Amino acid sequence: MAAGTHNAALEAIHRRELNELKNLKVHREIRVAAALDYCAENHIDAPAWLIAEAAVLVRDLLKREKAQERGRKGNSITRYRRDQWDVERWDAVEEIRRMKKRIRADVQLRRKLGFTSENDKDWQYRQRQLAWFGHGTFECASRLLAGRDARVGPEAIKASYRRCKERAGEGPLPDRYYVFDEDFLLKLGIPRLSERKPGTKFLHLFDLT
Repeated sequence: MAAGTHNAALEAIHRRELNELKNLKVHREIRVAAALDYCAENHIDAPAWLIAEAAVLVRDLLKREKAQERGRKGNSITRYRRDQWDVERWDAVEEIRRMKKRIRADVQLRRKLGFTSENDKDWQYRQRQLAWFGHGTFECASRLLAGRDARVGPEAIKASYRRCKERAGEGPLPDRYYVFDEDFLLKLGIPRLSERKPGTKFLHLFDLT
């Protein structure tokens, strides 16, 4: 038998077996798993219908997954959301440090140029900002997250920040902090960043409580 004929016969067999599974009306989860296993065992590409059904099945399984252990660990989605909250807290700390550095540099420049009049509204504003930073970096980061699910007290902010730093080492943030496509996360019940509680980053710093 010629190689082309042999390959065509194999393709016909694979197509028949997969179509048989595709047309089953019961045991949805098992038939999808069986079809995926068939493709893996025979080293063939999964057809489009199987990929689409497998994606839905895995998402459903993730949403229905029960926590394997008691306590804070939770299921896969819960663990992912907690990791993302750690990243939000880490980012809030870094943002506070960036703002503090920028404002201090601005104050030093104004002093050097003599723009320090108590009647100068910009100078007064900078002084109020510096006073607000006196609460401490982690306290300020906590206030910066007001209105967001990631908001916690300064000690928890500090713990999250340390976790991110320790897990990253000297490199970038590790894979556990990878941000998946927002449309995909929405299917798991995780809202897009633009749809989450906005926090208070755009208020005057000294108005944050």
